Amino acid sequence: MEMSRFIPSQIKERTVDNPEYWAYVQAEVSAMASELLSNGSPKTRFDMGM
Repeated sequence: MEMSRFIPSQIKERTVDNPEYWAYVQAEVSAMASELLSNGSPKTRFDMGM
């Protein structure tokens, strides 16, 4: 990864170099996408989501 050289080594070891981190990122992105793509019903009266 080209940009990884700008990440401090301790953070890089805990995140970018850790396979568990990528599983976490994938789960988080999937959860966010599922919420956005769900039925679209507003959660609150003033929900400004799409």
